[in-house]
Amino acid sequence: TMQNMCSGCWSLQHIAPLDTSMVTNLQSFANSCFVLRELPPLDTSKVTTMSSMAEKCYSITSLPIFDITNVTNANSAFRECWLLRKISWAESTQLTDVSIMLYGCVSLEKVEIDVTNATAFNSFFTMTDNLKEVYIKGLCFSLSLYSAYSLTKDSLLYIINNANPPE
Repeated sequence: TMQNMCSGCWSLQHIAPLDTSMVTNLQSFANSCFVLRELPPLDTSKVTTMSSMAEKCYSITSLPIFDITNVTNANSAFRECWLLRKISWAESTQLTDVSIMLYGCVSLEKVEIDVTNATAFNSFFTMTDNLKEVYIKGLCFSLSLYSAYSLTKDSLLYIINNANPPE
């Protein structure tokens, strides 16, 4: 586990590459590293928990590509990453909890995510006013996009056509 590693390191600007090939828990990894500009590439092939990972990392603008095929819990991950512009988790088929995941990512423009198995989805897009492209697969919850004034028609059609409505 690397739970809480680098958590609360307010002045940390860089994390050296780490061997995470056997890690299953990245909960609160790099949480509240206010000036951290990027996360190192991480082998996340065995990770199941990323809750609160890189939460409140105000200076992160992009994320490395993660293998998220086994991640189930991403609650509050990347929450309030003010400069984050894009998240691409199209292969996220095991996610069950994405509550508050992108809350407060005010610069976020594009999201690709599969929430087919998600059972917790509240406040996912709260305070994400710059959203232009949203590609959510398997949505079976109410989705509030009231402040996403610039959403493309293609994004809305994708959400509708790839929804998983409750039976």
